[in-house]
Amino acid sequence: MFDQIATNTVIDDIALRVLLSITTGAFWLVIILVILRLFKIRNPNVKYFLLTIPLLKSLLALVRSLPHFSDFQGIFIISAKLPNLGRFLPSVDWKSADLLYGSYFQPTTTISPSTILAILAASLIFTAWRMVGMVRFVRLINKSREVDRAENRFLFDVLDKLVEEYGISYPKVILLETCAAPFTIGLKNPIIALSADLIDQLETSEMEAVLRHEAAHISRHDHLYHWLAVIIRDILFFNPIIHYLLPRLVFERERACDYLATLKSRRRVLAKSLVKVAEIQAAQPVSPLIRLYAPQGFIPNAHFYFKRRVKELLEPKTAYIMPGHIKRLLWPALILALITLDIHLVTTVKKFILVLS
Repeated sequence: MFDQIATNTVIDDIALRVLLSITTGAFWLVIILVILRLFKIRNPNVKYFLLTIPLLKSLLALVRSLPHFSDFQGIFIISAKLPNLGRFLPSVDWKSADLLYGSYFQPTTTISPSTILAILAASLIFTAWRMVGMVRFVRLINKSREVDRAENRFLFDVLDKLVEEYGISYPKVILLETCAAPFTIGLKNPIIALSADLIDQLETSEMEAVLRHEAAHISRHDHLYHWLAVIIRDILFFNPIIHYLLPRLVFERERACDYLATLKSRRRVLAKSLVKVAEIQAAQPVSPLIRLYAPQGFIPNAHFYFKRRVKELLEPKTAYIMPGHIKRLLWPALILALITLDIHLVTTVKKFILVLS
């Protein structure tokens, strides 16, 4: 029923793409972590954009055309010997294969057709399940009750001021009882999700601090970037580097919004509101859809990151803004250079070849 050679070729292609996605993401992650530690970078915006580089490189390694040796015109090439990976990967030996993409080396698998069908079926079921969940989450947002200006005039008075101050589109405000923690979502128009308990229990100054934080998300267009992160997460579900990166990206995004929110309000007020939000959140169950698709669902160990945010608000260190125009241009230039730089991790016979181009 199945041609074993053709089947192995397809699986070889998938296996190599998966391997390149993981190794490329890991390599870039190490580079970024070294840069962060070496230069002692604290600016959340710089850290955020630097940490997106391994994310994008992992995705590109999966979907781009597989590398050819003949295409390499690198700055330099590094070869490293590997152990016999046939002991760990589903392959008998490592040999040349050029059936699809030309002259490159990869593990030749011996997986049976039934196993292939099972893997593909599981992947399709997982993808379909995530897509259905995303649709249900969007419906949950769309069906939630919109807060009327007449029932909470203070909230909209604050939003009126913030829309003018931040220069943002006027957000829609909904009540979402399945999640006490506020968040901002949306595509065409931003939506701020609040709960009735949150509105009732926060003081006016605390509610204003929370709305300032959410307005900061809108000014940064985080409600759009969130959906991109969701898609990348579900495509690269097999890649452990992605699951390491996403919580840290969300944390740096929250730090940046905390900073923007406290430019014209007191840090202690926002810290106090965060503590109250956490207490309200702990007292009620959270919908599984919120855990999977809301922005805070990207942080599995939320208490650890929450404590760091509160501590940073109560014990601020140096300002995030770099002095001088040259230093402000340095990080965008570095980030652009790293994105432009292409690093190939190519699996060869018992070797990895690293090519910078």
